[in-house]
Amino acid sequence: MRVRQPLTAASAVMALGLWLTVMSVVLRDPGTGDSGAVPTPPRAVAPARHDPTWPPEPSGSPTEVGRTPVGPAPTMVGRTPAPAGLAPYAGTWRAHGSELTIGPDGATEVLRLGPCRGLSAGIDCVATATLRADLSKGEPELVYTGFRYTDGSGAVVVPDSLEGLPVAGDGYRLRVFAPGVIELVPLTPHLRQIMGTPYRCAAGANEYAHQRLCNA
Repeated sequence: MRVRQPLTAASAVMALGLWLTVMSVVLRDPGTGDSGAVPTPPRAVAPARHDPTWPPEPSGSPTEVGRTPVGPAPTMVGRTPAPAGLAPYAGTWRAHGSELTIGPDGATEVLRLGPCRGLSAGIDCVATATLRADLSKGEPELVYTGFRYTDGSGAVVVPDSLEGLPVAGDGYRLRVFAPGVIELVPLTPHLRQIMGTPYRCAAGANEYAHQRLCNA
């Protein structure tokens, strides 16, 4: 009996050690409850780097994003640049006894004078005048440069008198008076005295202009 006691004590010690080992394993297992073990710290997350492509740029041109488009300045409504030269006056303009034809470089005028070689002879004369254009003063001007007198057959005649007729150097300034109507403003006192109506009508002028302004 004395020999068995040391063996029994040794067995008890071994059993106690085995029990402690098992309990330590059980206490370390997180699934068994609060074990008092130090928790594992969370993994640090690195801060996100700035993405230069975010946020994305709006699609479309600047004008679609609300910006004011840059373009040519708006034109003034109702204003048109003054045409150069004789362009707005080109064509044939008539008054009683007169027909003025204006071209790009000058004009010709036909004046029906009536009898010019003596009242008894009854020869009606026609004066064909040439006029040069002067565009140096803003509004165009026409100046008489020469005359040719003919009878009804086209033969050249010499009038008995040139009184009441324009002469070389006389002239007038052109102005638009109304649709289809121009005004001739005399440049010399002589032409101002002998000139009848200052208006000339195109074929498209209204009836009032033909009858009251141009006497055509």
